[in-house]
Amino acid sequence: MSGSKNRTQTKRIEDFICVACGAYLESVGDSLVCKCGEKYPIADGIPIVLPPGWLLRKKSINLADFERVKRTYDEIHEAVFLSGGRDEYKFCASLLSGLSGKRVLDIGCGIGALFQELANASRIYGLDISLKALKIAKKKFPFSLLIVGMGEFIPFPSDFFDIIFCLGSLEHFLSIEKGLSEMSRILKHDGKGVILLPKKQYWLRSWLFNYVLSSFRPHFMVDQVLRRLVRFGSLCIQPKDRYFSRVEATDLLETSGFKIERFLEYPPNVAPFLAYDYVFLVSSRR
Repeated sequence: MSGSKNRTQTKRIEDFICVACGAYLESVGDSLVCKCGEKYPIADGIPIVLPPGWLLRKKSINLADFERVKRTYDEIHEAVFLSGGRDEYKFCASLLSGLSGKRVLDIGCGIGALFQELANASRIYGLDISLKALKIAKKKFPFSLLIVGMGEFIPFPSDFFDIIFCLGSLEHFLSIEKGLSEMSRILKHDGKGVILLPKKQYWLRSWLFNYVLSSFRPHFMVDQVLRRLVRFGSLCIQPKDRYFSRVEATDLLETSGFKIERFLEYPPNVAPFLAYDYVFLVSSRR
């Protein structure tokens, strides 16, 4: 009797895989479980599929760094709500048309700011390491499927997504190479991706463009500076920051299995010294 009861309460989840062994997960009560023995909790309807400590050590990722990153992003989203500009997301989403019937993933989705630009997608998925951010996203975009996870250990099957976005997140990964390898794995062979990376001198370029030249807002700029300094003691509030030349970014993407279909700078239609982001439209080399 008890065995029959357990079977009725167990349901295989086709969307999620175990980050430890790659097997599909099963829903059992308020958890997702794997046949390998790993168990992942569900909090407020959001699965938390993070790598266990032994796996981080095996992949040479420092456990203390992982815990610090997880803790810091919860603090950041609680305090200032990290989010890119609406125009930036709209620009990146506009590079891909025909989202109807497509399965789309935003890696490092935060509070879901990109989701409103993806309304025509068949199904929108969001991955982020911060549960606090995803709780906010869930309230704003209840139609999305959200999961707490790391970009270096993406808990989705291979060749699963038609489209992936990673906008202003990759440069903060503990392992950029591992993250790109995972993105290449989950993207279908005929899929497309949009990856945004910050240029060198990002802070100078972006603050000059956004707060001085395009719209002179000294009070807002001072407010942003003070909020960061008071809460975090620094202007750079994220645990890791990296900036790229075009050659560095291109080499990184191509050596990770991506073909660059199109290259742009953001904001568009400005002098190169004012553009602060690189935007790459990529496809799989497989």
